[in-house]
Amino acid sequence: MVPRKDKSNSTERKPGFLPPPIPLERSEVKKLQKDDYLVMKLRSIPNKSTSPVYELTVPYFKERTPEEWFKFLKNFKKILVGQDLTTGLTQFAMARRLLTGDTLSHFDKKAKDLKAEAIANATVGTAITDSDIETPDNLKTCLQAVTVSVLPQKALQTQKRYMRRILRKPQGMKIREYFARYVQLNEYLPEFPPFTQGQQLPDKEVLEHAEFAIPNSWQKQIVMHGFNTIACTTDDFIEFCERLELSESIYDKTHIKSQKTPTQTGNSGTTPKGGYNKSTCKNSGKNRKQDYYCLYHGQNSTHNTDQCKVLKVQAERMTNQHLQKGAGKYKGRGDSNDKNKRKQFQSFAIDFVEKAFKKMKKASSDSSKNKETFSFQDFQNMSVSSDDSSDSD
Repeated sequence: MVPRKDKSNSTERKPGFLPPPIPLERSEVKKLQKDDYLVMKLRSIPNKSTSPVYELTVPYFKERTPEEWFKFLKNFKKILVGQDLTTGLTQFAMARRLLTGDTLSHFDKKAKDLKAEAIANATVGTAITDSDIETPDNLKTCLQAVTVSVLPQKALQTQKRYMRRILRKPQGMKIREYFARYVQLNEYLPEFPPFTQGQQLPDKEVLEHAEFAIPNSWQKQIVMHGFNTIACTTDDFIEFCERLELSESIYDKTHIKSQKTPTQTGNSGTTPKGGYNKSTCKNSGKNRKQDYYCLYHGQNSTHNTDQCKVLKVQAERMTNQHLQKGAGKYKGRGDSNDKNKRKQFQSFAIDFVEKAFKKMKKASSDSSKNKETFSFQDFQNMSVSSDDSSDSD
């Protein structure tokens, strides 16, 4: 199972740390083509002819990841045992059969260096043959040379630092799955250069890191229960964490679910009762047709100029100012009804707005634009006079 990648729980890279050669997340299994692998038939007991036979698919190795290289080495050892390849010549031949590209070049170069070194150290008159060079011990040395070429610089130091300081359990990943992967990464460490003893993390350090890797709420429970991580076994620690894991799942199913508000399902999806889905509204708004046009708002999907609330409010203000001053187009008409005056001036205001817009359109220097925008600020700053109102179209 490949854990989901979450930016908040990413364990691949943090500021100040190099990316690890082998991260916690397992790489995706690649689909191999017919010419990318070799199917080997192996015996469970090599020296016994009646032993059960099984097939092992081994991909050719060419410029792959460090973890894929270690998997290749593991399968290569199975091939040597399953086909009873005990001599150095047969083992070298099988290695050259499965290695390709740069990895094969590094393998052959190391074999040539070993041969040149053997010739230089041999006594005068001694002939050095391939059987003298291609031995099981030298095979291991040549494979180690390929390992150095596959891994980055300071691979062991970077991998250990990653496992000690960064590799915490991601949210959504089971503790047993995390711990199994951590142990697997630890088993890879002896295969790293410089290939010395004691490169693996000891069991006590693994348990100490496991306590650091779990969530903070679990660490709090460890303190409250007086659980000694270092003194316990691996199985005891996993069992304790699984109980915490189970208790959290029970809480999530009972308490968190009950806190959700009732929902109702409509054409736009499930939304809280009496509410609306904001994302749905935004998406639906973008897809609406722009069937209306307003002098102030331009092309839109809701209203025309005569229905614009902004322009109506502005016309209302102009009406009040006009009635208070008693000036304008309709002064002295003898109509004592304020409502009639208000309606008359609103009609005048709309006429004025349309005329002002036409003047602004004619004065525009940008003739390439298909649509003109109405400036509310310019409309506010304009003054109403009898000269403007009497102009003809």
